[in-house]
Amino acid sequence: MSVNVKGRNIDVTPALREYVEKKIAKVTKQFKTVGDISAVLKVEKGNHIVEITVPASGILLRAQENTKDMYSSIDLVVEKIERQVHKYKTRLMKRKYSNFADPTPVPAAKIADAFSNDANTKFCAVDEIPDGWEGLDIGPKTEEIFANVIKESKTILWNGPTGVFEFENFTHGSRTVGEAIVEATKNGAFSLVGGGDSVACVNKFGLASGVSYVSTGGGALLEAIEGKVLPGIAAINE
Repeated sequence: MSVNVKGRNIDVTPALREYVEKKIAKVTKQFKTVGDISAVLKVEKGNHIVEITVPASGILLRAQENTKDMYSSIDLVVEKIERQVHKYKTRLMKRKYSNFADPTPVPAAKIADAFSNDANTKFCAVDEIPDGWEGLDIGPKTEEIFANVIKESKTILWNGPTGVFEFENFTHGSRTVGEAIVEATKNGAFSLVGGGDSVACVNKFGLASGVSYVSTGGGALLEAIEGKVLPGIAAINE
């Protein structure tokens, strides 16, 4: 890992470079592996602008800030990136295969600029989806995280596809999850797929025969598992 500090319209002094490196070290120590970090310092219209990009095992942390003081801009950018890391760590369950040192997985989404199979697409963190775009599937890193959890599990309940599997360009996440469930089932896990969309999903991919049980009930299935008495069952018992 290296920190590449570049200046545009500004002379990057050794002291300024050292300040950036020390600040960003607070972020990088929270990861097992970190790619090369880019820090761009520039001055535009009297404002000192800082943009820092931290790639870490399939995720991307980026922030930008501009103030009248370069050191203040650096501080604010690093604080923004730290908040991004904090969101991931507090919202998501901890797993040993994650890139976080504590560790915690980071979800990514395959996003599109329209609800269409032919929309423009790209990948980004789930809490960084820009205006005008929407998440229509999970990303490769999230696929890996989900698949690893599933393959290590002994009891699996799948209720809901990971994306708009009806669109061919957004089937990959759901297919990956379904195939992982089938593999876990072959290795002795009990797998239950419930809900209309989930059933349609496993049928589309030809995976229904590879799971333990398929239920057309979605919400009713979850309520039954919660221990609630379903009206139809109550009527039969009476």
